[in-house]
Amino acid sequence: ELLLSDNSRVVLRESGLTQGRYEAPATFRGRVGLAYRLRIRFTDGRTYESSLEKIAAAPPIQKIHTDFNQRGVKNENGSTIFSTMDVFVDLQDNAQETNFYQWRTFLYERQAICRSCIWDERKKDCSDMPLRETSFDMAPPAVRDLPCDKPCWEVFFDTKLNIFSDALVNGSLISKRPLRQIPFYVENAGALLQIQQISISPVVYKYLNLIKQQTESTGTLTDVAPAPPVGNIRNVNNPEEAVLGYFAAVNVVKTTIWIDRNQSGAQRITMLLDGRTPSFVDRQEGCLASPNRFIAPPEGWRF
Repeated sequence: ELLLSDNSRVVLRESGLTQGRYEAPATFRGRVGLAYRLRIRFTDGRTYESSLEKIAAAPPIQKIHTDFNQRGVKNENGSTIFSTMDVFVDLQDNAQETNFYQWRTFLYERQAICRSCIWDERKKDCSDMPLRETSFDMAPPAVRDLPCDKPCWEVFFDTKLNIFSDALVNGSLISKRPLRQIPFYVENAGALLQIQQISISPVVYKYLNLIKQQTESTGTLTDVAPAPPVGNIRNVNNPEEAVLGYFAAVNVVKTTIWIDRNQSGAQRITMLLDGRTPSFVDRQEGCLASPNRFIAPPEGWRF
């Protein structure tokens, strides 16, 4: 449940789609200026509580830039360069207070292939052999791709944390903050990108920055192994227990843009691992609905 600083509370219930995911009622909205605390009660009597988190207002998104980058990034094994649409955001920082920001993006792509597998030619079916990266080097090729039996969309999340402190730019226009590089895929001419601009508290920024350093720094052989970051949740019955994870209450500003990928001269890559060429079989696979795959088009999709 959520405990609010105005002495009210909100009960979270388990999602019907994803086991272990708890959600507030659809009508619930967090309020800027209020503080929230998370409380978790287990059937064995254990109780966990977070510290209070106050919601600060996020500034509006002033402008979004999309720049064509012909030599954008390399594929996963570094063998091929493909073009990208590079997305940036402008915002005006508030000079009256110290601000901390986080950005998240969600890329929606239509999927033509709903399953890839090691193909058993004798049975004319997918084998039980797990599909590993080494499978793509087998000769003759044994990997086959099954097209979707109906329109299918998938959302791709950020692979890195994008956070920022205004300590050096307080009150200034933050211009062209990098958000994401959108690959030029062979399969799709366009894509939908949702952008979230989030105002976070100083302690959330500190926590996320520690995770960012631990996950994105290569380090050296002499570095001490990093300790897991401990968040703001504690066991009420046993304060000495180290609890991982963080409860944050934030204000989010959202916008969605359509990405056109019709530039001439763009170097494209397929959506398959390492950009390999699809190898279809005469059989279709269902679009299995999940938290990141949908049979209904996302709002704003252009056909």
